[in-house]
Amino acid sequence: MNAKSKNSTLADLKITRVFSGGQDVVDGGTIFSARANFTVTGPVDARLQLLIDDVPKYNGQTNNAGDLSFLIDDLPDGRHEYRLAHEEERTDPFILNAVATKPFIETLKDSNGNVENGGSTEDTDLSINGLWKEGQIWILNGAAAEPIAMFRVGTDRTWGGDLKLATGKIHTLKARADDRSVSDLYTVTVGEVSEGEVKITSLKDSEEGEIEDGDTTADTTLTITGSAKDGEVKLLDGDSPTPIKTFTAADGTWGGEIELTAGKTYVLKAEDVDGKQSETHTVIVSEASEGEVKITSLKDSEGGEIEDGETTADTTLAITGSAKDGEVKLLDGDNPTPIKTFTAADGTWGGDIELTAGKTYVLKAEDVDGKQSETHTVIVSEVPEVDLRITSLTDSEREVENGGNTDDTTLTIGGTAKDGEIELLEGANTTPIETFTAANGIWGGEFVLAADATYVLKAKDATTESETYTVTVNAAPPETRVKH
Repeated sequence: MNAKSKNSTLADLKITRVFSGGQDVVDGGTIFSARANFTVTGPVDARLQLLIDDVPKYNGQTNNAGDLSFLIDDLPDGRHEYRLAHEEERTDPFILNAVATKPFIETLKDSNGNVENGGSTEDTDLSINGLWKEGQIWILNGAAAEPIAMFRVGTDRTWGGDLKLATGKIHTLKARADDRSVSDLYTVTVGEVSEGEVKITSLKDSEEGEIEDGDTTADTTLTITGSAKDGEVKLLDGDSPTPIKTFTAADGTWGGEIELTAGKTYVLKAEDVDGKQSETHTVIVSEASEGEVKITSLKDSEGGEIEDGETTADTTLAITGSAKDGEVKLLDGDNPTPIKTFTAADGTWGGDIELTAGKTYVLKAEDVDGKQSETHTVIVSEVPEVDLRITSLTDSEREVENGGNTDDTTLTIGGTAKDGEIELLEGANTTPIETFTAANGIWGGEFVLAADATYVLKAKDATTESETYTVTVNAAPPETRVKH
């Protein structure tokens, strides 16, 4: 098994609690916020990563009890898998659905049950439901501006109802809220394509991007799909009788990969077994420069493209490019020492690079023959000064406000600080209640207090102290007190 996909075998590597909006969130649950606190455990004094959909997003270090808290303010919308990772070990996924900035289509149902996104149904009478905060939800279909249905969001933040769709079509549904925010697309095919109707329904590049009629692509290997009467389907270019490729339609659909030539314009059309032809779909395949060395993409940790001259707060970036096969050096300005060296294969190269905060880089790639690409400038911003603060305090049921009280003696604290050791103190006492490690500007975890006392908490780093945070731990009720 690939180590990257292994589940954790470490008994102490675990997401123990997820807390948002004043309540615990169960695995598979939904929150209506982009903010949540993940309490985790792992090996003592170990570097842990929190992954979203198997992509590392947050780093932290456990304390001397193996505890760590990730307080996240920018959770992505939608249903995602969260895993904890230590070295090559990973936990099972914790499923969390965040409905924070746009509405969410949860399910589409026919008479037999759920119809998955991208699935098909024979029914035209369906039901749709989803989640949002308040107001009205308008259902749009494809590029049409007029909604096909409207639903009101209930007090439980759900919406939904009946939806009628035409048969013989692929429907691309989206939910729009009153604030004009729009959900992710939900695609469903209703019924079968009309007998004998031959169509090109989709043309995609290597990144799964849709190539519209008349668009240009740099890819020569494309994925095409269509509809037709069952049998042989020829894919033709213009008036040429020689097929680019021949497919077999089954259950009314056909498709697969096609190889095109760089520097050519194709007027694609499909011809079915009866000689009927589809409407044309034009695609322009751009010229490929033999051995031309280029930087084609620079992306941040969120997958966002960093254009030439732009600024990023990330120090780990993903770079890709083209070049003649062989060694490719990534240089900064006139410095002859490479930032990193890659190997171009099949005309492409790329990978992760580590840059330094507070620096401007004039990146250029140099191929095996010493030819250099055009420059791509990126500014890596300074690491912002982080205030030492206590930002949250939660018990087993809710968030405990500053000055509040709780029946629990085990609490979870979170805060911000410069990276390093953080001591949690009480009043003028110099002996820490607990010690945490701040990483990437955040710190936190569990700590224990005694019942029937008021605590004036403060965080202390090497040079400063935070403002205080007061909490009263109530006396244990008589029936729970230990009898002597």
